[in-house]
Amino acid sequence: MSTARTAEANQPFPAHPFSKNPLKSRDDVAAACASLLDPLAAGFSPGCAMVRVGGTGTRFDEAAAQIEGYARPLWGLAPLLAGDSGYKNSRLFVDGLISGTDPNGPEFWGNMEDLDQRMVESCPIGYTLAIAGKHFWDPLTEQQKTNVAKWIGSMNDKEMPNTNWLWFRVFANLGLKANGAPYSHEQIEKDMDHLDTFHRGDGWSNDGPEGYTQMDYYSGSFAIQYLQLLYSKLAASFDPKRCEEYRRRAQAYALDFVHYCAPDGHCIPFGRSLTYRFATIGFWSAFAFADVEPPKPLTWGIIK
Repeated sequence: MSTARTAEANQPFPAHPFSKNPLKSRDDVAAACASLLDPLAAGFSPGCAMVRVGGTGTRFDEAAAQIEGYARPLWGLAPLLAGDSGYKNSRLFVDGLISGTDPNGPEFWGNMEDLDQRMVESCPIGYTLAIAGKHFWDPLTEQQKTNVAKWIGSMNDKEMPNTNWLWFRVFANLGLKANGAPYSHEQIEKDMDHLDTFHRGDGWSNDGPEGYTQMDYYSGSFAIQYLQLLYSKLAASFDPKRCEEYRRRAQAYALDFVHYCAPDGHCIPFGRSLTYRFATIGFWSAFAFADVEPPKPLTWGIIK
């Protein structure tokens, strides 16, 4: 068939369910999350430990890229399950965690090395274990739990970039702690004390220690301030003073960060904000998750 005839035969794709979602209620938001997760089913590897979503221009290996394909959707799936909404394909992700951490399996994610991209993916996995352990930890056998704990806990003796990456180790340990698995409280404290040196005032942080001047849209929307809020919820029982400070910082930061959005709610449509898409609203979602009240003149209506 000629190219012209092929093009002529093409029909418009039906509208994606997300585009027709009114996003007015919690059920709407849960349905929107599911509609974003559904297309991933076709990209799962046989053991479900990796998801291939297309070509990539990353600097790291293809295996790490496909681990990212598995792990990043957990930012949506974990709260969906933790809120008892359920998801039809959740078992694929549980199976993937089992396969990916099995050192003798064909889809083992590999041992973490110093400065490894796999460290990044440990953050959503740790977060998932922390809030949705009922779905991702409890069904596992003792050997499978040991495999998960060894893989994610192996970060504790590795070199990490002196940036927001240190948060990823914190969340790996939080996930293990929440399920009674071996973890390093000492490492959490050490990393948190160092991360606090990044703070420059009014909730703003550099993406690195003093003297490091990078302070970008990404680190605020989906890294430092975002993760501080999640931490304030997950660590309140053992680190209350720091958690309260993070809540205060978030309120101060919100008064500046709101100006990164247009009056009608549109976010910056270029740069890393385009690459990360909905991650740009992560800070505001974490505001609600952490039960932080908006500072005046902000209201929940403005945030929504």
